[in-house]
Amino acid sequence: MLGSVLANAINNILSKAKGGRYRAMDMTAVVIVVGFVTFNTLSLISHYLEGNLLAYFAPFGQLPYLLSILYLGILASIVTGSLSIYAIVRLGASTVSVFGNLGTVLTILAGALILHEPIYSYHVIGATLIIAGILGMNLMRKK
Repeated sequence: MLGSVLANAINNILSKAKGGRYRAMDMTAVVIVVGFVTFNTLSLISHYLEGNLLAYFAPFGQLPYLLSILYLGILASIVTGSLSIYAIVRLGASTVSVFGNLGTVLTILAGALILHEPIYSYHVIGATLIIAGILGMNLMRKK
């Protein structure tokens, strides 16, 4: 979790710093290529060390796996990555990071509405704190 937060913070800061020089799509492509090379290299090494290198290629013969790759590659990586970088360049890393917390609130609501999960008091308290933080930040900026 800490690694994810640190990686996201570094990505936001670098996106803002390089946003004036490079297009959002170009920066997204670099992030995707670095991730692709890194994680595929780690996976190949892991399969090699286990003595089962062919297991790396086995899922490519399954349609659900290929559809998942397309979804994750196009929508979850290219589209969201480009939009995120565009927002960071235009609004700033701190603003986008604060609004990124709305994802948690939306996840709680989606879980309740779509999956019929219960909403507990700590969900309401957490969502209220997130929304109050976003409102507070935006009201402080306007002064």
